[in-house]
Amino acid sequence: MSKTTDTPLKRFTAFWVMLGAFLLFGILTLIIFPFGKTDEVSPADEASAKRRLSIRYTVEEEQAKNLARVESGDKVQVPPAEIFSLVGSQLTETKPKPFQDEKYKDPAVLKAEAEAATPAEAAPSDAPPTDSPA
Repeated sequence: MSKTTDTPLKRFTAFWVMLGAFLLFGILTLIIFPFGKTDEVSPADEASAKRRLSIRYTVEEEQAKNLARVESGDKVQVPPAEIFSLVGSQLTETKPKPFQDEKYKDPAVLKAEAEAATPAEAAPSDAPPTDSPA
């Protein structure tokens, strides 16, 4: 805006007009919101609820099967509660070891290690004398 049309009074008025518009929108929303709220259930809602419940019951049955104790041949599937205490105690007794496989290292680290391993070119120790004007 140019200096001639931008005045503090116009800014003050614009602020309060926009604040009033915002508050008016909020008040109208609070008045109109209850009229749009309905408690009726449509047939589409009932059908989708039945579908969601059937999926839920199927998943719960499958999870119950996976968490049950099952013996098949020489293998035994046990509930997690029976084995976590054993596995947890074994994990706390072991000490972590550094991973040494080269193919999983960061290429930047490998490059830095290679540069550190190769000797840098030594600077000449006996430089020729320079002719400096005295």
